Amino acid sequence: FYASDYITDSTLTLSACTSIGLCAFNDAVLSNVVLSEWTGTLTPAAFSTAYGEYSIINSSYRGIFSGSSIQTLSAPKLTEMPAYFCRGCTSLTSVNLPLAESAAMDAFFGCTSLTSVYLPKATRIASEAFSGCSLLASVSLPLVESLASYAFNGCTALTDFSAPSLTTVTASYVFN
Repeated sequence: FYASDYITDSTLTLSACTSIGLCAFNDAVLSNVVLSEWTGTLTPAAFSTAYGEYSIINSSYRGIFSGSSIQTLSAPKLTEMPAYFCRGCTSLTSVNLPLAESAAMDAFFGCTSLTSVYLPKATRIASEAFSGCSLLASVSLPLVESLASYAFNGCTALTDFSAPSLTTVTASYVFN
């Protein structure tokens, strides 16, 4: 699926696939992505868009879904996400990553439609992981032990934040 191959208003389910290459779903219009039995390799920019601010310049710095039009993302077996994972996914409202051990740098930066986050296994939230998520109202991080600078910067709707394992915040501007 590249350039003119569009998937309109659909759900993409990948259960037996073991590898997704560079720009594999570039420009695809996806509503939902389900990686139900995913244990394979996700290449940077696999689902990214080639238009506007997120045009491909250097794929090594690209997120897997960066700038895509996905609305929901479910990856029940994903344990690690790369930097810029869903950066700029302005339509993303829901994320289900029950085994993710962290939220990487800029993972959800600028996901302006994201309303709630539940990462039950995450122990650390990297710099600017949720920065600019202006509709993010509820965050549940039962095991998180560390929050990096600007982790929730610009999350102006955040009213419900739960991180019972967090005892000390030493980073600056976490909730700026």
